[in-house]
Amino acid sequence: MANFILTDRKTDYLLPPSLDDWLSEDYLARLVFEVVDQLDISTLTRQYAGRGSKVYHPATMLPILVYGYASGVFSSHKQERITYDSVAFRYISLAPAAILITTPWPRSGAASSASWKPCLYRCWRWRRK
Repeated sequence: MANFILTDRKTDYLLPPSLDDWLSEDYLARLVFEVVDQLDISTLTRQYAGRGSKVYHPATMLPILVYGYASGVFSSHKQERITYDSVAFRYISLAPAAILITTPWPRSGAASSASWKPCLYRCWRWRRK
């Protein structure tokens, strides 16, 4: 007779789960989050005009974009969908986020790419080890 462990999907967590516990210390998402957090994105934030509807801060959007590129998810629509499914994307965005396809990036691509391209290259090199 088999000795199966029974699971009950209707049982709630006793404590809210921590995404910090679900990713190992050397996971790429942690590196991306730490590197992007150290970048000076003041030039990027100054380019927002402040009109229209509210948008997410570039400090929230940039790690999602960089981790998406580093992990092979290039489409903003796919990045948006994966924030609901992937623990790593959820760790970076801090919540499921239907934000990527509605958030306008600044007009000047030169200033924004100058901020995140070195981070993307560093994460890409880390991934190839």
